[in-house]
Amino acid sequence: MVAVLLHEGAHVAQLGPYGPRLGALIEQNALPDSFGDDAVQERFQSNPEFAASVQRETGMFIEAAAQEDDGEAKQLAFEARELMLGRAARWLVGDDTCLGEAEDVWLTFEGAGQWVGYQWLIHARGGAQTPADVLTRFARGHSWVQTEGFAVVMALDRIVGPGWKSHAFGDGEQTVLEMLDAALAEQ
Repeated sequence: MVAVLLHEGAHVAQLGPYGPRLGALIEQNALPDSFGDDAVQERFQSNPEFAASVQRETGMFIEAAAQEDDGEAKQLAFEARELMLGRAARWLVGDDTCLGEAEDVWLTFEGAGQWVGYQWLIHARGGAQTPADVLTRFARGHSWVQTEGFAVVMALDRIVGPGWKSHAFGDGEQTVLEMLDAALAEQ
């Protein structure tokens, strides 16, 4: 329960910097009041190719986070990101274009929130669980945005270190995908 509360508390820190961006997206696209973080999954869960891509991307980001070699971590994250971009170019078009931007913001919200919960669960004075046990639960969840968001944040944290948090929990100048793209462009 503590991990869930910390996850939700992280959203409080994110609401100020990312809330207006999300609000503008909702207003510009006349999205319904029920529009939420699972919008992409709700729209595409019946598309097996889309779902398979999300699952593959997620696995690659988790694998990138586990790499000891910096180059290998970046290469895997780059390949996962390319899959994401290809998925967006194929399916997040026309009336679904706004879902691409929304996915980016929701991945930031949910990925960072999951990361906070994960950190508490593996901390010796928190949940005191092994990273391997917790990672299994967080990397295979039912919610695409939480699972892939967590995987993106884990890869981002592995590649850039803790600096990402100043945006994700602070100024909101970049989403986690924007930060990852910037880091991968430095290769």
